[in-house]
Amino acid sequence: MDAGALLIVSPISPFARKAMILNRIGGLDIEETTPVADPATGYRSDVNPVGKIPALRLADGEVLVDSPVICEWLDRKGLNLLSNSDDEFAQRSLHAIGDGLSTAVYDYRYETVRDDALHWPQMISRKTAAIGSVLDWLEARTDRLGETLGWGGLAVGCALDYCAYRAGHVDWQNRAPRLADWHRAVCRTPVWRETFAYPA
Repeated sequence: MDAGALLIVSPISPFARKAMILNRIGGLDIEETTPVADPATGYRSDVNPVGKIPALRLADGEVLVDSPVICEWLDRKGLNLLSNSDDEFAQRSLHAIGDGLSTAVYDYRYETVRDDALHWPQMISRKTAAIGSVLDWLEARTDRLGETLGWGGLAVGCALDYCAYRAGHVDWQNRAPRLADWHRAVCRTPVWRETFAYPA
């Protein structure tokens, strides 16, 4: 299916991992490749002018960017998680919340790995607070994620793994125990283990 398409990813990225999961559980078998970054321009600017992962180059040469766009294209070709959901807009909102958590973690990490003299304490505090706010929101609404992986849960699950990797000080599992129970169930699926690339 869709021979000649190329999915440009990095398993470390929660945004790219969503696409990898949809590619695999949807049986699309689109080739996945990890690019080599150029320190000056980022990665593969000839593919994605924004220089972000993921990107999806279709067989006709057209390129799709932005992870929700790519995920929706993959979903329509595969499982139709979104269109088959009982409330499409609620699932879209959950997906955005998951991506928001990933973005907050990324911003926190970016701020804290710079030289100490360049740290912006107010921004670190702001991003830490955003991470906590999303976790608390999800903990109070874990039932909305459902017992099986859905469109919202896809983004939330990837974000939680990324949070544990890049913002371990938050200790999200103890902060959100109901959410942690849901996450453990999701992690039992083979594709989740296949796409998990974070160090132990």
